[in-house]
Amino acid sequence: MATLISGPNHFLRLRFATSVEEEFRLLFLLRKGNDLFHKMPDSHNIYSGDTLEVVLLHKPEQIVLELSGFDEAQACLISPDDQIMVQESLYFSHDIAPLVDPITAVSRRTHHVKSPDMTAVFTHVYNEGDMLYFWERYYGGLFGYRNLFVIDDGSTDHSIQRLHPETNIIRIPRTELCHTNMAEYCGYFQRFLLARYPWVIQTDCDEMLVSEVPLPELLATLPGGIYSPEIPLKVVHDRSRQASFDFGAHLTAQHRSYRREADGFRKPLIASVATTWTFGFHNCYEPRQTIPGLFLMHLRFVDFDRLVQRHKRWGGIQQSTHDKQGYPLIDACWKDKNDEELIAFVDQELTDALSEEPVDPPEWLSRSTL
Repeated sequence: MATLISGPNHFLRLRFATSVEEEFRLLFLLRKGNDLFHKMPDSHNIYSGDTLEVVLLHKPEQIVLELSGFDEAQACLISPDDQIMVQESLYFSHDIAPLVDPITAVSRRTHHVKSPDMTAVFTHVYNEGDMLYFWERYYGGLFGYRNLFVIDDGSTDHSIQRLHPETNIIRIPRTELCHTNMAEYCGYFQRFLLARYPWVIQTDCDEMLVSEVPLPELLATLPGGIYSPEIPLKVVHDRSRQASFDFGAHLTAQHRSYRREADGFRKPLIASVATTWTFGFHNCYEPRQTIPGLFLMHLRFVDFDRLVQRHKRWGGIQQSTHDKQGYPLIDACWKDKNDEELIAFVDQELTDALSEEPVDPPEWLSRSTL
């Protein structure tokens, strides 16, 4: 058994209950600004570079680390059988950082009272309109509406009021957009749900996870951990030969074009353990695995008119100064654009997407509930 203890001047001490003779690995993910660095130092070596200096002093009862030059770190102590012994965050903005959360530490040793339902699904929204209903119907059909949770960031389009009465709504005050803060409060909310649910799925409301084996059955066979889909696809509207999307009907009943989505959409969305997401939920600090045959269907491009309205909404969002640095697209693409300019922008987006190599959806997709 090991404990990570933080101290002043960015020192960390790994203290063991007994002398440790076996081998182990110490994995760090470090952040400086928007840049991430992965390091797995050996307990007998000193690693140094332009952005990192790690000093390890190996003793039978403890290891002392000094890290400098970073804004944030994630430390994982991994046993020989690849079990994570310790896994917590350190924020260097404080001289003495609370590396070990007492609730997390205690929960590792206590029996959890779990819900009779296996899986919770949650999303976070602001004026998402019909897309939110499509998300709710799909995941509600898989897991039950009472296991859906919608974090509403101040919606004013009445979309929340039209949800199923069993869907859980969590309202938070509307503030400036900050993706880092969004990842933080969603991380806390995921931990809240994991106190009762064996599995928690987090997605944007235009992201649908689908596999040949229905998701509830698939999760029942998985060992615990954090998982990503293997294949992300974007669903694209070709206006020259496809009608507007009907959000009240199934995707598979409507003709759409499919293209491979960027690998960044192999997001860590399914978890049975606490997950610390990075900006945009595209990555996490903790180790994760891929589920073979699991698709993420990204519906951002599924309908021309809906995409125009999305960009108009994003163009009116107020960003924090920090968020503008990490996500400049709002100012660069959508801010202060009139309707004609937005229509031309979306038309080019869809043209560019359709120019990519077509992808045939899997044969079994037509039999799914998507």
